[in-house]
Amino acid sequence: MFAKSQVRKEGADPIWKFLGESSGTYPKWNFYKYLINRQGEVVDVYSSFTSPDSMRFKRAVKALL
Repeated sequence: MFAKSQVRKEGADPIWKFLGESSGTYPKWNFYKYLINRQGEVVDVYSSFTSPDSMRFKRAVKALL
């Protein structure tokens, strides 16, 4: 992340467009998280308020490993 990029629907950079369309959820604020499985599919979406240290997030990641 070296430059500002568009993440909301129209004009979104390709990665954000893919994540938004695949999950049905575009980022609402900084530090939005997308959990992606080994097949490249979006499995879950986490808001900015979800800590990477939260048990919910950790369990979901471990389940995909």
